[in-house]
Formats: sequence, C-alpha cells, structure tokens
Amino acid sequence: MFEIEKTFDDPGITAYPSLGDPGKVLFFDIETTGLSPYGSALYLVGAQYFKDGKWHFRQWFSESLSDEIPVLQAFSAFLGNFGTLVHYNGDTFDIPYLTALYEQYHLDVPFGAMNSVDILKCARRVRALLQPDSLRQKHIEKALGIRRDDAYTGAELIEVYRQWQTGKPDSLLKDLLLHNEEDVRCLPKILPLLSFDEVLTGRTLPESLHAEKDPENERLVLRAEYPFSFPQKRSVDVSEQGSRVFFRENTATLTVPFVHTELKKYLPNPKQYFYLLREDMIIPRELGSGVDPKNRVPARKDTCYVRLTDDFVPAISGFPEEVFRKDLLDKSRWLRLKDLDLNAYFQSFLQSILTLKAGNGIEKSNR
Repeated sequence: MFEIEKTFDDPGITAYPSLGDPGKVLFFDIETTGLSPYGSALYLVGAQYFKDGKWHFRQWFSESLSDEIPVLQAFSAFLGNFGTLVHYNGDTFDIPYLTALYEQYHLDVPFGAMNSVDILKCARRVRALLQPDSLRQKHIEKALGIRRDDAYTGAELIEVYRQWQTGKPDSLLKDLLLHNEEDVRCLPKILPLLSFDEVLTGRTLPESLHAEKDPENERLVLRAEYPFSFPQKRSVDVSEQGSRVFFRENTATLTVPFVHTELKKYLPNPKQYFYLLREDMIIPRELGSGVDPKNRVPARKDTCYVRLTDDFVPAISGFPEEVFRKDLLDKSRWLRLKDLDLNAYFQSFLQSILTLKAGNGIEKSNR
C-alpha cells in the first residue's frame, strides 16, 4: 500500500455551508475490481476535505489483495477526523461495500456515527432540470458544464488495474489514480445541485416572494429570492397550460397564464338545487317554492354551477383550492387568484418538478 497527499487551491469550488463545519466534511470515492465485496477487491480510496482555505486530497492505493486491510485501517483512522461523508451513489455502493470488507476482516465499521450525503439521490430528484444523458456522475458533470481529463469508467479501469499488476507501468498507474482523483475532486463542483433540491423539496423556502400581473401578455409572474445562488440558469415547463419555472442566480421565477373572464364552479349534489332558466343560476331547493315553476327545473350535473367573473390562474394537480372551468367538459382547471395563498401555490409548482421525467434514459448506477 502507498499513500498520496496533495494540497491545492480551487477558487471555482467552495465548501457548502448547510453541511456544517467544512473541516468536518469529507468527500470520498472508492475503486474496486467488481460490484460484490465477496468476490472482488478494493484497490483505491480517494478523499478530500477543505481546511485553512485550501483543499486537501489523499489516496490510499492497494498494490495487491494483501493491502486491503492496511488500506481499510488507514481510511478508518482518517475518518475519525470527520462527521459528514459526501459521495455519489455511496449509500448504495461505496459504504455497503466497505462495511462488508470491515466485517469480513473483523475490523470495526467506522461509519455508524457519521452523516451521509449521497449526491446521486439529489441528482435523481432534479433530473428534469438537468436533462442529463444518464445519472452517471460524469453525465451530471457534463450537464453542469464541468470538464475532466479522465477518459475511463470505473468498470473499464478494472482491466487497467489487472494489467498494472503484471508490470506496474507508471502510465497505467496514472490512469488509475486520475480517474479516482477527478471523481472525488468533482464532488464539490456538483454539490451546488443541493440548492435545486433544497428549493424543490421545500426544505428551504424563499426569503421573499413578489407577484406581478402582466395583463398585456396574460401572465402572472411570481418571483422568489433565496439565500443562495443556483449553479446554472435552468428552466422547465411545469404544466400543459404553459406554466414555466426559471432559475437564475438566487431567484426562481414562475410564470403562469392569467385571465380575467367568466368561469363556472360546478357543485356536487345537483339534486339539492333548482336551476333558474331566465337567470342562468341555481338556488337551494328549499328556496324554490317562491319561484315560478315555469322558470325552475331540477339542476343537472351540467347546470349545477356558480358563475364568476374575476382573475384566474391555472390549477395544478393536488392543490386543494376549488377549481373553475369554462364548461363541464373543459379539461382546463382554473383557480380564483384572490383565493390563493401565493406561497403555497408557488411551492406546489416547484414540487411538481420532482415528478417530471427527464428526456433521456436514466442509469441505475454510476459504476
């Protein structure tokens, strides 16, 4: 086994405040010769943390199977300095893999008291914004405009490691180390994805929300400001009626159609009402005795409504307010603007992004 230590400046990335003390946050990734800890070997662990204004990077490289225990012990001792682990797919792969190895060698498992932040889970939730080719880490980086020099996947490097073991050429060792280093060093660069996730899930609410009617373009604009900036400009359609959310800097802007017109609210239980033919309205049956029988008929499903002329905006699925329509067969649903809690209305559109599908296929693993 041998270790590599580096210290470097990277003004393009900083620690993420919501994770706590930057000096207690460790970014890490492992390289193995397979997916199962019972039929493959661990050959490399890479880790990085931020301290005293600089990034500190370390790797533990296993030159043979006999080095697995020293690598595990060295990494375990190193982990004692940290409280939060940040990784990509580590909850599914890296941490369970290492845990199984520690147990196989009857070593104490070091992860029990540590917080775990899996960026893959966040990327999966916000994939509709990113539209990545897949959920592999490299494709998420590409979607965010991050470039790297490494040309291999983790699976391709398995054979490279085997070839290296036969003659140990420096060129192959460089490829092995570079892939792991860039996996780790790119983690803080994609960590700002958490800002999208914080907002869409409602864990972070706007510091302010401003509403503006645009009658000329028949739009309502809701503009929310947040205590952090988003990593990129992003926009996404959030309804078939032309509603759209746009993210830029520290602002999320929702634009929805806005109309001033007459619409109908259809009521349940038509049998409880009469429909008045001349007035085009309904009244409760108990009030119908004083109405000319020629002007009243039992209300039906298509005539049991209340008409209103007001300002309306599109309804969104799951929002609890009463809906208005042009007629019973109209598929469009509208909400009366003055009835709305605009903060809740805005948040419902953001949360709808979590259920939107990306335009491309989704990979299940980053290996």
